[in-house]
Amino acid sequence: MTVALSLPPGSGIEAGRVSVIDINSQRSGSCRRYQASVITLAVMESDSQQLRSDLLEGRVILVAGAGPSPDGLGALIERWEDPASLDDDSALAQVTDLFARTGRLDAAVVDLASVFASGGAGGLAAAMDTAWTVARALAVGAMIEAGSGTIVLIAPAADAGPGAEAAAAAIGNLARSLSVEWARFDLRTVAICPRAGADEAEIATLIAWLCSASGTYVSGTTLQPGRIPV
Repeated sequence: MTVALSLPPGSGIEAGRVSVIDINSQRSGSCRRYQASVITLAVMESDSQQLRSDLLEGRVILVAGAGPSPDGLGALIERWEDPASLDDDSALAQVTDLFARTGRLDAAVVDLASVFASGGAGGLAAAMDTAWTVARALAVGAMIEAGSGTIVLIAPAADAGPGAEAAAAAIGNLARSLSVEWARFDLRTVAICPRAGADEAEIATLIAWLCSASGTYVSGTTLQPGRIPV
């Protein structure tokens, strides 16, 4: 499923609210499990997007990587500068330490675009390895015990380099798969796969919304901010 957050000038689409139902099914033995995500987003011109200054008040959010983050909205932000340098043990140790210090971990933003860098097979492999290493550490080290949590995986933009679209597809598939696997723990995973030329401020706005209480209704979904090519 694709959701575009901004509108090109003269698109003829009026501002308002859009509701989308994304139904995902997965077979387990003789049973089939269905998961539905209902998303309601405001459709507005990109320069008019605003968020409450206390939207994330009291929340603890981990930002892994150098990409957009939900700053200035009241959350306690913990930063990992280089998530690609972590292995399973070190990532788990850092998550466990954060959880012990703060007593909670509401959401995490994993910037895989910076890990992918200029792309190619090496960039694709590094991004996927990092995605799983960090997501697993977040779940095992904090969010399962906490009983809830949101993990936002940021894919490289479509024009980031060779293999960018493959990386985005793989990251979207990981988010969908983990959303089903970890639903019993009330853990939500979402992929952001920006279109070519997507505005960083728009991505940051989307991240903030996903990390807020309103964003807890979304899981297993791939969101594509940016203008739809015409």
